[in-house]
Amino acid sequence: MSAWGEHASKLRQRYGRTVRWVVAFFAILGGALPMLGLFIGGRRVVVEHRRLADALDKIDRIINDDTIPDQEKSALQLRILKPAFNWGRVTYTYEWIRREILGNALADLRGPALVAATGVLCGAVASVWSLWLPPI
Repeated sequence: MSAWGEHASKLRQRYGRTVRWVVAFFAILGGALPMLGLFIGGRRVVVEHRRLADALDKIDRIINDDTIPDQEKSALQLRILKPAFNWGRVTYTYEWIRREILGNALADLRGPALVAATGVLCGAVASVWSLWLPPI
């Protein structure tokens, strides 16, 4: 056995268990961080979509309510949601477009996000599991 082989063997005997746990920790962290990123990103989209949908639904009810005078309608609408732009009659166009984009993103990305999460989880489990399996 070479000098390096003997040295590596001594290190493995002395620190093998500690190194195994450190590697397991990083493997778990490597799986958990992407999962956390997927969760946080998805949660932000859901919360923003829900906020916009609720606000625009309230504004729609105000617009369609004939018992409220027009001047009061504008003030009520601004209290609910301040528009990003003001284009006269199409004041909330930006918010409507954003709501639709977020709604489509939620519907279109749910499947791929679940596949990515499953892949990350499987990879992390296999990585940790491989530390305790005997070499083939």
